Amino acid sequence: MAETSFDDVLKLVGTHGRWQWIVFVLTSFSGFFVAFHNMGSAFLASTPEHWCDVQEFHTLRDNHNWSESDIKYAFLPHRHLDGGKIQYSSCEVYVPNISALTKAEWDQPKMTANKTHNSGHDQLVLRKCSSWTYNSSEIISTVITEWDLVCGRKALGSTVQSSFMSGVLLGCLVFGWISEIGRASCRERV
Repeated sequence: MAETSFDDVLKLVGTHGRWQWIVFVLTSFSGFFVAFHNMGSAFLASTPEHWCDVQEFHTLRDNHNWSESDIKYAFLPHRHLDGGKIQYSSCEVYVPNISALTKAEWDQPKMTANKTHNSGHDQLVLRKCSSWTYNSSEIISTVITEWDLVCGRKALGSTVQSSFMSGVLLGCLVFGWISEIGRASCRERV
């Protein structure tokens, strides 16, 4: 009996027939959804604008009508950018002595901001944030906002894609092995 080459088998199966197109479309269809899983971390792990959330700030906002921008300007380290924009620190905050503020300072946020900035923050303590407020105008919830993966924990956010790909690798190994068992049992029957 003559040895069968791959070209002989390909002629027997057919080249660009209906069956090959059906198999191609079905396998391509599943690959379309895999792309969403692979690219999902770009959206699921995006980091929105954030700033320190200090309990004292809630008192100012709730009891003394301070706006979020007033609080940020008065107590977050910041720098002025071109075009009049302000960039606030997202990892540090000046913690005020709320009890030392006068009645006028409570009621006039800009007065307090000018006092703190002109005094060189010598009466304020700069500390790292332990909780954050996130800007939810564009992004409501991500892995980053749910687990506070910002500032000192920022490196943990990069593990999202790595964890997914580790699962893909493990799945390929396990299900590849399972499919080989099934194929071997079919070969034995033939």
